[in-house]
Amino acid sequence: MMKVRDKNENSDGTGRIGVQLSPNVKFSKVRPKNLTETLNYSGREFWGLSSNVLDSLKQTFLNFSQSASKVSGPVAIIAVGAEVAKSNIDGLYQFAAVLNLNLAVINLLPLPALDGGTLALILVEAARGGRKLPLEIEQRIMSSGIMLVIFLGSFLIIRDTLNLDFIKNML
Repeated sequence: MMKVRDKNENSDGTGRIGVQLSPNVKFSKVRPKNLTETLNYSGREFWGLSSNVLDSLKQTFLNFSQSASKVSGPVAIIAVGAEVAKSNIDGLYQFAAVLNLNLAVINLLPLPALDGGTLALILVEAARGGRKLPLEIEQRIMSSGIMLVIFLGSFLIIRDTLNLDFIKNML
């Protein structure tokens, strides 16, 4: 008979504080019978994951003061990916899919130096009747975006590296 432990209890019986990642879905292997069923199933999965990513991004911006500390950089993402790979190889595929969807959505945000920033500049040009912004202004906008991305990336890498032991304890 297995003993069930409280989620907040370590193996030695002591409690812990923090957030713990745990699967929120049940995995099942599906073997579609034909191409139509395969495309239908993969489309449903894609839109389900996409809506989850968009909902979490929306919640991040709506509750920014609470969720800013939960934003992770490359170091934490690798640490979580390693733990997912150890526990369940099927979960690794879903982790990779969610990670790629997150990157796609973030890349489309209207931040300078990202694709969304370029799209925003194109929209500004269209709103101005096809007249481009002066090259100097465009370069300043893009260089400020690059600096923002470099600063944010460096900050997250340093913070995640300093908290790496904490991340391992969470998992």
